[in-house]
Amino acid sequence: MISLWSCDPLEQVGPRICPSVDFKFESSDLTIDIVGDNPGALSENDFEVSLAGNGLNIKADFSEELKWNIILSMKDGSAEKVYSGESDSIDVFWYGNSKAYPMFKTGDASLKLELACQDPIIVDFKILNDPNFKNVDPKFGILIRDWDMNGVFPIQELGQTDFGWGETKEGFNWATTADVTYENNDPSPAGGYYLNISDSKSNPVWYYGTTGIDGNNYSDFDEILEELPTFQANELWFNIYVKGDQSFENTSMELEWSTTSGRYTYTEHLNWEGWKLISVPLTSFKNGTDPMDVFGGFNGSSYIGFQLGSQPLQSTQAQISFDFAMITVGGPLFDE
Repeated sequence: MISLWSCDPLEQVGPRICPSVDFKFESSDLTIDIVGDNPGALSENDFEVSLAGNGLNIKADFSEELKWNIILSMKDGSAEKVYSGESDSIDVFWYGNSKAYPMFKTGDASLKLELACQDPIIVDFKILNDPNFKNVDPKFGILIRDWDMNGVFPIQELGQTDFGWGETKEGFNWATTADVTYENNDPSPAGGYYLNISDSKSNPVWYYGTTGIDGNNYSDFDEILEELPTFQANELWFNIYVKGDQSFENTSMELEWSTTSGRYTYTEHLNWEGWKLISVPLTSFKNGTDPMDVFGGFNGSSYIGFQLGSQPLQSTQAQISFDFAMITVGGPLFDE
């Protein structure tokens, strides 16, 4: 015999997802602070924030565990970012990143906090400048370099290379025959200057050269690394804009992380045209066939390398551009 019966869905679902009857959370309990160059409460800055050198830290304490969503959006519908969780508190850092390109921009925006079985809390605010991810909190990530002086390894002068090992220099150049320049024509979505490497050979080759950031500034970088909330490689993502040019169909890139835990590389054939954001977990970087497990720090012989090569076939000409090298915590810069 089969018996069928029904019940009030709210009777079953409501108690499971709603907070307790004593729960109370009002807009005044939501903390939204500007972090970066000009810290302070968003409400004390006329609900205006410049995302050039700043971001928002959104906090809430519920005193009991419940489901929540934070939805940030441009009023014109051009960008949106959603943070979700089930916890007794919120501590979110946001710097203008969105779930997909394009990012947030100068203009009117809003923040909506959704709590289960509660009326949403909406805060309207104005973005004064486009984001540049300078001064991001390590809980969000680390902007290593964007070739516009915003990263923790800044270049010395806009548009000018200054290679050489040592704290007064910005890196090294092992691409001795290649043309290594900082350019700003046809910039990446991050804007401004970017790194370009090009070379030609009389005979086909696999490797053209490497330029990068040396580890002689390791003490400053290690202090920043120590503030990361995790060192597990599967929880840290490397993001970088790379420009493909199909007139050089065999061009490949190799990204190198030489740290105290070993030398790890990530290689990819540039089979696309134009700028593309590469976002991979640090486990995608391998030492031989072994993926990175724990992210290590720097010492005097460590470096980050940006390499120009050939793949899947050798070639006599190759060109590549890089921009906006950044580590993010917990996931890629964009969700999609």
